[in-house]
Amino acid sequence: MVFQQKRNVYEQSKRKAFFDIDGTIRSGAIIYDFAEFLRNNDLFSREIYENMEKMFRRYDDEVIEYEALTLGVQSNYGQGLKGQQRERIEELARIYFSSSEHHKLLPYSKELVENISGFRSNVALSASPVEAVYAFIKATKLPFDHIIASEPECSGGIYTGRMKTSFDTGESKRRAVDAYLKEQKCNRDGLFGCGDSGHDIPFLEQLTFRALVLRDIHEPKKAKFVEELEKKGWLKYAIEPNERQIHDICYILKHHDEPDIKINTTIDGVEYIISIKHKKDTPLRADVEICREKRKVGRIGRLYLGGVQSNFTECIRKGLKNLEGYDAIAEAIWSYRYRPIYHYENKPSSDSLDKGDSPKKSVIIRPYTGTL
Repeated sequence: MVFQQKRNVYEQSKRKAFFDIDGTIRSGAIIYDFAEFLRNNDLFSREIYENMEKMFRRYDDEVIEYEALTLGVQSNYGQGLKGQQRERIEELARIYFSSSEHHKLLPYSKELVENISGFRSNVALSASPVEAVYAFIKATKLPFDHIIASEPECSGGIYTGRMKTSFDTGESKRRAVDAYLKEQKCNRDGLFGCGDSGHDIPFLEQLTFRALVLRDIHEPKKAKFVEELEKKGWLKYAIEPNERQIHDICYILKHHDEPDIKINTTIDGVEYIISIKHKKDTPLRADVEICREKRKVGRIGRLYLGGVQSNFTECIRKGLKNLEGYDAIAEAIWSYRYRPIYHYENKPSSDSLDKGDSPKKSVIIRPYTGTL
């Protein structure tokens, strides 16, 4: 299921960033928290909610695997809503998330999503029900353009007790993202994704750039996840994330799109032009060429644009073979590399969510045409 809003040039370019919501952007599972709220308002079967509780406990105790959990919980969620009016459930989703204590945003979430919205059109991906995910995004004002989420089946505005669309496996997430990219005729070059578990790996594998949030790595499940990443060679994609890592992601996305840049600087009254050609799929590596008064005086191939500044300056010194002014050249490149690059002015407003301008229907995903 998809909803969309009108967007800026990054939406028009069709370059996307996909974010898993539960556990990556928000602490906990929306489907479980919202079902509890509905139960407390006598709009969800207490017996079925207790079944969901048991499933989560069995998963925590490692009795069942994640896919069995999501399959069972989504099926139970659909059954628990049977006979309820969709409009009433949507209204309660708005009420639930109107309280900030229910947002449960992870500390880095807002900064991460807002800053990447300057370079990509953001898509939320969740196994939780769309009516609750939509209300969550509206309430938190996170700049998402589309949602791909599970959907309970309705007939005549009444829930039937079945799920119309559900993402209960990592593979189903992958298929949903693939269908979305085809339906939206997206540019597959430079896609970014962010998840927090091994079940996000299938959809992340088809993207150019990826990040995996590692929290609570000493817990048994997370330790297994780390082992899985290590075997796969994906530990390099692991982030905490912190401010610098968010900056790095933005830098990578920006210079994948704009690989060639020039820096003009004056050293001791002499004009220098520093040309940086970022490697398209590894933008933290670049070929650097130095011209002094329009004459080439040095070149460094595949320079790593990261690490500690003192080490970076040493790489410049060696690469330029002690060229006069190398330290000032290193400072100029370093200053460019770590300058503020966030595009807050491009951030969409959650007030501009437009349900009328919906994408074309497909078999796997369809536009969200609810009344939220």
